[in-house]
Amino acid sequence: MPSVSEKQRKFFGLVRAVQKGEKPSGEVSSALSKVAKSISAKDAADFASSVAETKTKQVILSILKDCREPMYLEEEETNPVAKKFTVQQPFERYVKRFIGQPFSPKEFEALDSYTEQKPTKIERTEIRYETTDDFQNSTTTIIKKMKDGVEFSYNAFSKHTKVEPPEEEPTPGGETAAGGPEPTGSEPGGSADLPPLEEADTTPPNKPVVTPTPTENENDDVTITKSILFKDDIKGAAILAEFLKKLDL
Repeated sequence: MPSVSEKQRKFFGLVRAVQKGEKPSGEVSSALSKVAKSISAKDAADFASSVAETKTKQVILSILKDCREPMYLEEEETNPVAKKFTVQQPFERYVKRFIGQPFSPKEFEALDSYTEQKPTKIERTEIRYETTDDFQNSTTTIIKKMKDGVEFSYNAFSKHTKVEPPEEEPTPGGETAAGGPEPTGSEPGGSADLPPLEEADTTPPNKPVVTPTPTENENDDVTITKSILFKDDIKGAAILAEFLKKLDL
């Protein structure tokens, strides 16, 4: 039976190249390497060109079924990110507006393939990553699986929070925060012409530093990264594994 697509012919062309030693097995996927070891050179050549025996085809398809998950993106060389944009919205409220679809066991397994960062929270319909760098700048990313017509896509909602440096305040002892002396009466702007104050209190006021807490309605820069579309869980898991690598977690 002839190959059903140009991609199949290319795939088995690579299988033949590995079998003949023209392409090192380390430069191809484990799935392709497995196929190259499992079938004969004649069967691979037949399948790559035009015709393959029914029995041979069944064996090959059985092998491909076991390892098709990692082949999806590698065979097609597809960028898992479809588009990326930013909106001004309160982060948590904005994310809650989108109803996520339940992740499948295959998709949860795909999380283990991304070892650079582990989720801080995994729920049935969302995956949350929270990180803080050495300068206390934080990043929060929530991933949801969204219905898109008859297909699905992954949508990552990200918020980056930078810590603002504290403002310099005058320090006791006649010096400012910049280290310079306070002006005296003999200098321009001094107080030589003013009468002395009785029992002047030189103790600096003990004012607490209050950091304003963001309100629920305060807008954030929310970055949305959307994946390419998919229909089945196996392809979705393969896309999710590559999608995570494209995010700034």
